[in-house]
Amino acid sequence: LGFPKENKNLVAEESTSATDSEAFRRIAVGKVADGAVVPLSSVSDQAFASAALGKGIAIIPTEQITNIYAPVSGEIVTVFPTIHAYGILSNDGIEVLIHIGVDTVNLDGKGFASFVKQGQQIEAGNVMAEVDIKKIKDEDFDPTIMVVVTNTKDFLDVISAGNDTDDSLYILM
Repeated sequence: LGFPKENKNLVAEESTSATDSEAFRRIAVGKVADGAVVPLSSVSDQAFASAALGKGIAIIPTEQITNIYAPVSGEIVTVFPTIHAYGILSNDGIEVLIHIGVDTVNLDGKGFASFVKQGQQIEAGNVMAEVDIKKIKDEDFDPTIMVVVTNTKDFLDVISAGNDTDDSLYILM
């Protein structure tokens, strides 16, 4: 997907589990958009639902005009020409793919506005794009946003908090 193959030093906070005395490190991948968090397995695109691209979450946007936020600090390594998908390599070595909608590549950028470019450094929480969800729905496309850690296999696990107060993904190392 255009991510460079290099190992960066991974930095994370140490945490311990209440059920396991063994220590692990955890890195949070933050909020991407406002909406309802659903399991990735529930999306209609089988490449995402099967976790073939990696583990993650899906977000059903709640706003007609939805901002897409950088969930991590790092480098924008991929901006698809149709501006419906972005790849970020975090400063911690996490490869995050943000894919807006199912089959929205066919919209050829209609309803999408990008505020970033490939090679740009970005901070977690910065607005990367704006999406017209109504336009996507009017064109009969599913506006679900998929957030995937494409290098899932480099970590112990990728889990979703997936609740009303925390829509982060957690990378366990």
